[in-house]
Amino acid sequence: MELDNIIPKNVSKLKSRDAVRLGIQSALSAIATYLILRYFNLPEVFVGILSAVLVIDTSVGNTIGQAKERLISTVIGSVIGFLCVWLLPHGYSTTVSLLISMLVLNGISSFRPEWRYGTVAAVALSLGSENDALSTSLDRIIAIAIGVAIGIVITLIIWPDKAENRALRFARKALDAACNRFEKAIDNTLKKENESNEKVSNEFHSNLNAAKSSVKSAKFTDTQDLEKIVLDIEKLYNSILIINRVAERSSQDINDDNSGIKEDSEDIKDQACKLMRSLAKKEKINKDRIQQFEESVKRAQKEVNISDDKDINTRRQTFIFGITEVRKSLFSLIECFQETNK
Repeated sequence: MELDNIIPKNVSKLKSRDAVRLGIQSALSAIATYLILRYFNLPEVFVGILSAVLVIDTSVGNTIGQAKERLISTVIGSVIGFLCVWLLPHGYSTTVSLLISMLVLNGISSFRPEWRYGTVAAVALSLGSENDALSTSLDRIIAIAIGVAIGIVITLIIWPDKAENRALRFARKALDAACNRFEKAIDNTLKKENESNEKVSNEFHSNLNAAKSSVKSAKFTDTQDLEKIVLDIEKLYNSILIINRVAERSSQDINDDNSGIKEDSEDIKDQACKLMRSLAKKEKINKDRIQQFEESVKRAQKEVNISDDKDINTRRQTFIFGITEVRKSLFSLIECFQETNK
């Protein structure tokens, strides 16, 4: 069976890449954990392998961040499981241990999803030997700790993907979607019937949210520049929405022959989109292109005609305001990307 027939066509390259990387890292973590536990003749191989696989996440930062929460939840689950097995009368410990540990950990996980991982340790210890609870608990805690450690190491050395790099990739995808939305917004000011933006909007928000999540997961690095890039992209998109809403509410064309800015609008659209796509593709932008875009915006500000119709005049001025906000956000983005050099 061909790979193209397995992976749906609507799955992005980034998601396909994540799937392959997670598969490889999980497989290697499982094998490494099995071999190490067997080499040192340690019991609880199943629990160790499960821990090694579940600790792996989409990025190095995510894995390390999740590991901390999961280790804490493992300790909590281990303590609950051990105390129940050790303190309760024979025949009741397993049932009560499972009841209490699942109640506590899954209740907390509704607020902190990472804590659901602690159920692995809790279940493992709850089903442990009632005659030797301490020995069973220690064996399983050791296996879990080894599995978690191996999972982290594999993430660090095998096809590592830093959270900051993921943030930039998703930010560029969001910027590309914003560019498509900008093109449609300008085009819609020239048409009686607006084209749908739902698909582009969903693409933008999906990538922007992924970028925000990746920034939060970044470890051992200053995320100030990344946060600024994500914020500027969001501001850029909101500026584009101003233009889009003008087009949606316009009963007459904003950029008709009487507006005085029909050609200016086309120039602004072309130049702005070229700048956005250059940023999305990691291409260098020279000062001449920036200056040319600046001049086009200023020309539109000067040449827009004042209409006798109050509503049309308001829409034209709102349109110009949206264009100037796009310029402001785009210039800030160019500066941020140049500072990161990525």
